[in-house]
Amino acid sequence: MVYRNYSQDELEAQFVLDGVPCLDELFEERLKRSIRSRSRFEALLDVPYGTHHEQTLDVFFDKTAERSGLAQVFIHGGFWHTLDAKTFSFVADGFCEDGTVVIVIDYPMFPAADFPMIVDSCKQAVQWVYDHRSELGIDPTNISISGNSAGGHLVTLLMDRLWPLGKNLPANVISTGCAISGLYDLEPVRQSTKNEILCLSKEDVRIFSPIHNIPIMAGELLFAVGANETEEFLLQQLEMNESWSDSGLKSLATVVPNRNHVDIVMDEFANSGSEVNQMVKNLMTGGHD
Repeated sequence: MVYRNYSQDELEAQFVLDGVPCLDELFEERLKRSIRSRSRFEALLDVPYGTHHEQTLDVFFDKTAERSGLAQVFIHGGFWHTLDAKTFSFVADGFCEDGTVVIVIDYPMFPAADFPMIVDSCKQAVQWVYDHRSELGIDPTNISISGNSAGGHLVTLLMDRLWPLGKNLPANVISTGCAISGLYDLEPVRQSTKNEILCLSKEDVRIFSPIHNIPIMAGELLFAVGANETEEFLLQQLEMNESWSDSGLKSLATVVPNRNHVDIVMDEFANSGSEVNQMVKNLMTGGHD
């Protein structure tokens, strides 16, 4: 038996999408929505925020909406080695019409990159948003971050209010966050075949697992996971939220009925009529200091 007394086959099953119905159709719909979003909204694509060729971001805003001063920075998933920002352009649908500027970022990925490079790239992207706040019409106290799966992991690490000081940024440069279907303990990933690409060591698990690195200071964080996701994603959210709140940090957590690892982003986070989307917006407008 391995992690959590899973068999090896049970462990592997935690990190695949075999249980998601109509998966190919969902992927196709995701791409269609993203194509529509890139034409529907004003889009500044492939803007460099660093010197690496994968350190780029896409900016979306609605020219017909009055700018609210809010920014939503989204970090895509894909187990830190697949997918890209263009796949997730559709997240603009949930926020741009309200006057929010949406930024979807790319970052270097495994196996060419490692966690120090990936995490620092996300920090550089946040720094770029802050540095360009005036031209984007962003209130520097209203930059929120979000991400799904691997992106949820990165969001949780970035909520720490110590790292911005090392980049000469305000400690609260990230006001609030939303981690969707995140991976907060990397040990089961290390023990799975996913590690053939990631090559994580026990030391990597200790340093880059959010569950082992609860911040002293952080903005309020919403955790969201689909009720139809695998056991490991449900348990990790439960444990992470408890650890976060037990440390005196502000958090909310929701398990969304009838949602899976893919459609929770498409039909909840990026759907302006959903409860999750409204929870995120409530955080953005009132959950920061």
